[in-house]
Amino acid sequence: MKTDERDDAANTLVEAYKSYRRTDPQDAARVLKQAISLFTAKGNFRRAAGYQFNLAELYEQESELFKPEEALDAYDSAAEWYASDQADAYVPSPLSLRPFELD
Repeated sequence: MKTDERDDAANTLVEAYKSYRRTDPQDAARVLKQAISLFTAKGNFRRAAGYQFNLAELYEQESELFKPEEALDAYDSAAEWYASDQADAYVPSPLSLRPFELD
């Protein structure tokens, strides 16, 4: 797949995520993970981190469908990608994250 095609595919998947997130959170997560994979394959970690953070929020909001560990893992990945891209200002502080309980 050419670079432009990957960008178009990733952007289309992000749009699908936006459509699915209110009606089908599992499909929203599925397509967003595919988009994140395309962004990371291209080395666009800042953009991937932003969507990974969105994925973590989705996992947290839809706690009846997803495990809390999935949200934590997604937040961790987003923070690592932001840090690797020297975008520390984008990394939320631990105090700004909404707490949730692990079972």
